[in-house]
Amino acid sequence: MRAFVTGATGLVGSHLTEQLVAQGHTVRALARTSSDTSFLRTLDVEIVKPSLSPYHSILLA
Repeated sequence: MRAFVTGATGLVGSHLTEQLVAQGHTVRALARTSSDTSFLRTLDVEIVKPSLSPYHSILLA
């Protein structure tokens, strides 16, 4: 299975990501550019850092 985890650098998200990897799933993890991703880098996951411009935040508000 392929999984996309938002909040993967947080307490719950990091544990979820770790369990998914341990079960053999392919994981893509969303992490803010300012987040500490050192733990995620020890796992075999793809780390995705969003790049929203100020214009996108206006449209999403």
